This record gives sequence, C-alpha cells and structure tokens, in this order.
Amino acid sequence: SYDAVNRGTLPGKGIIGSATSGALTTRSVQRNGTNVLVPISGLTIDELTQFQSIKDPNDTSRVFAAGFYQIIPDTMAGFLKAHPEVKGSDVFDPAMQDKAFSYLIYEKRKDIGKYISGKSGDRDAALLALAKEWASFPVPTDMVVNRGGKQVSIKKGESYYGQGNKASVTVKQAGIALDGMIAGDELPESQGYHECYPKCVQRRGTTATRAARSVFYGRFWSL
Repeated sequence: SYDAVNRGTLPGKGIIGSATSGALTTRSVQRNGTNVLVPISGLTIDELTQFQSIKDPNDTSRVFAAGFYQIIPDTMAGFLKAHPEVKGSDVFDPAMQDKAFSYLIYEKRKDIGKYISGKSGDRDAALLALAKEWASFPVPTDMVVNRGGKQVSIKKGESYYGQGNKASVTVKQAGIALDGMIAGDELPESQGYHECYPKCVQRRGTTATRAARSVFYGRFWSL
C-alpha cells in the first residue's frame, strides 16, 4: 500500500502503529485554515518530513516508515539531498514513492541495481543490500557487525537489524525475489516464484525498476 506506515519500534513491543489502510494511515494537517485527515500518499514532502521528525514512537502523529517502500527519515533525507528538484510542496504520491524507490536501488544501494541490471553477478552482495535497506529481508550469510563498539553476531536468515525487527521471508525466498527483479526475466512456478508473490507475475520485456517494484507487492517488509 502506498499509504503504509509505522511509528517505529519499542523495546519489548516491536514495531508499533503499523497499518496499510484505515485511520492509522492518516495524519491531521492544516489545509486552507482547516484541519483535515490526509493519507500518507496525500501528504506533501514538507508535511511528511515534519511527522518523521517526531522522535517519540508513542506519539500517534509520528511517522517512521512511510509508503509502499517504507521510507524512513534517514532515507528520505538522503533522497531529498540527491534529488534537489523534489520540492517540499510536492506530494508523496505513488509516482514520488516510485522515484524514491529508484533512488534506493540504483543510488543508495547500488549492489541491488548492479545485480538486477546485469552489471554484477554478486548475488549475496545484492541480498545483503536488500537486508540493510529493508529490515524484513534476511542476511544471506552468517556475519559479525560492529554496533556501538560491540561485536554483534547475525545468523543467516535473520534480520540485519534487531530491536524488534524480524526477517519475514527466508533467504531462498529473498533470492527468488531478487532474481525476479532482473529485467525481462520470467521465473517458472517450479522455482517457487509464484509462491513468494503470487499477485505479481513478471512478463518478458519489463524494465528492471518495474520488476523490482513487484517484489513489494508480496509485502516483503515488516508491518
């Protein structure tokens, strides 16, 4: 859903305020002197970033992850810096969200873009990039990362992030999804493609970006 939203995580509670439709996906803003409820996809960039600047997850106005691709505050800041043509008065509508997604896979997480465009064959690097960007994708191998000066072990199949985040698909499913991003690819049912996201069947000749977007119709993120 382009109106999907959550308010972040709380210790012991996990992700809170998550929804893809209904009242939880709206925020109160002032339009023409009147307070109105507007869905996430109807907010202007300025309005959205104001809600994302709220730090307390208990604040019901807060927005942490927003829209179809679950854009978080740091990602939004990077997107706006990389694309100064985007104005605060522009609306965070589906077209804008798709633009932000292209930024994510081709500019911020280049290993994804390189893999799906055929410029790299490093599948694990692309899978790790997915895991670093979206908490519900699993890491492809066991690894140790430094967090706050401490060495933290992450096992294959777990989310790259802790604090209530969990991988919602297996490494195998993530790999199938990633391969489904490749432009012009059409994976047969025998490979489990349709088991992962049956609502979106790729057709030959599609663009890499459009194919990549299809992954999220399978709701491969934490909500």
